[in-house]
Amino acid sequence: MFFATSERAISNTVYYITDRNYVGGNTRFGTERALGGLVSFGSIDYDPHSGNINADSGAPIASCNIAAMTPSCSTFLSRIVDAVEQSPTQRLLIYVHGFNNTFQAALQDAIMFDRFVNDGGIVVFFSWPSKGTLQKYLDDETQATWSAPHFSFILKSILDSMNGRTTDVISHSLGSRLIAQALFEESLRHHAGDPTRVQQVIFHAADIDRDTLEQYIEAFASTVGHVTMYTSSHDLAMMLSERLHGHARGGQAGTELLTGATYDTIDASYVPRQDGACHDYKADPIALGDMRELLSKGTPIYERANEIKVRRPDAKQYYELYDPSKPKVPCRGSLWRELIDYFHI
Repeated sequence: MFFATSERAISNTVYYITDRNYVGGNTRFGTERALGGLVSFGSIDYDPHSGNINADSGAPIASCNIAAMTPSCSTFLSRIVDAVEQSPTQRLLIYVHGFNNTFQAALQDAIMFDRFVNDGGIVVFFSWPSKGTLQKYLDDETQATWSAPHFSFILKSILDSMNGRTTDVISHSLGSRLIAQALFEESLRHHAGDPTRVQQVIFHAADIDRDTLEQYIEAFASTVGHVTMYTSSHDLAMMLSERLHGHARGGQAGTELLTGATYDTIDASYVPRQDGACHDYKADPIALGDMRELLSKGTPIYERANEIKVRRPDAKQYYELYDPSKPKVPCRGSLWRELIDYFHI
């Protein structure tokens, strides 16, 4: 059962930043790169009770190239900061989606986080030009790499404008590469005594080389508030990515689980509501509730409901996320054979 959404207004607003091509209509943005790497800014209104989108909202309000922040783009960033200042918690959540996502799918995720996780704050999502199909995974990798400098520039611009107000980031799948690189670059600009500009960092099903992610976290852990990783040993997309790349992924659990003293690792293998590849466990009410406890209340992992501590033989510890009142049933995906056959592996 989902949580009741807060009574903020008759309509709520999520903000978007994207380097996709604009196509108009209800689709708004397509699956191709914006001409010249143009970055568009806008907002979309929705009903906070039903989640239904206002079809009349969503046209881009400003656009610019990362080489030159135009006055209209700077004004739009100021508009986001103003919204944060006027929000009950004065907190900003930035979300970056993963592979196999259209703009509309990323929008639905942003609305989900706004309704059920980021209680009283403001949500901004960055949408890079994923092709939105399972078979275009390799294309999506290239698109994410192309978008990474754009997101790094945008994150710095937002943080420069926030004046110390709380900023959290969530990534899913390939989006973790954009977040990790941007935070690494942010850490290079950080000096001893500088305030922490990003508080909570959440990686869901991180589709990035495990060892590379560990190096990134080691580099930026001291410059952010806290890092949390959600993983799964039944994530078929992670298994496919490991086979394609020849190395374990950051979002894998089991024998490949990444643990460390500077971050929390959560095994979500037994979260029930998932997609056909066991890759989208972030949308399950148990996972949403756990993130809400973390982001909205600041509850440490050892005090959150449904978090069960596990100690490995090597003395390293992590947590399993599931409802202890129900049987532990692992996710069973149905798309594995389709993906294996397509990629001939």
